[in-house]
Amino acid sequence: MSNIWRSTLFGLVRQNSTKAGYSSYVSPKVVELRVGRIIEVRKHENADRLYVSKVQIAEHPQSPKYAQVCSGLVDHIPIEAMLHSRVCLVTNLKPSKMRGIKSEAMLLAATNTDGSKVEIVNPPRSIPLGTLLYFEGHKNEHENSTRLSSSQWKSIAENLHTDSNGNVVYGNEQPLLLRNEINDDPCTVRTLTNCKVR
Repeated sequence: MSNIWRSTLFGLVRQNSTKAGYSSYVSPKVVELRVGRIIEVRKHENADRLYVSKVQIAEHPQSPKYAQVCSGLVDHIPIEAMLHSRVCLVTNLKPSKMRGIKSEAMLLAATNTDGSKVEIVNPPRSIPLGTLLYFEGHKNEHENSTRLSSSQWKSIAENLHTDSNGNVVYGNEQPLLLRNEINDDPCTVRTLTNCKVR
């Protein structure tokens, strides 16, 4: 077994290569997704295509919670558009260093086939920061999810996409909408329908 760093638009993911390969299905219940808002953003000092963002993921005034996120969106989204954006974060990946800076979560974004256009996945505007997101019928009831393995995340990421209405879904035969636990409204992108989500 060997470790390989797989480069994606939105981060680096370490995966284990095995002769057996990967299971074709992983329950989306294992991924922890939450609503965040980018409150600070700058370009990475040692990587021209990476942003480093401070993302707030809890609104409680006495105990706000933040995550530092590196994302490869410099070539696709202006820094002004990143700032104050509400985002959907994968919060139970193992933190990793990207060119010397720790990234503690991953934001979801959709990309077209040739990678020339990227849009951040938008949570519903009416729900508070930190709200749990889930794929319908697969809500994780645990307060703190266990860390995703690299193979689990790879399997999940391969099944994420947008539908013909711009909703984020998991799976193909019976797509599961990405909803929120407050009012069940879905998470969406602006224009990229039937596109991959990473």
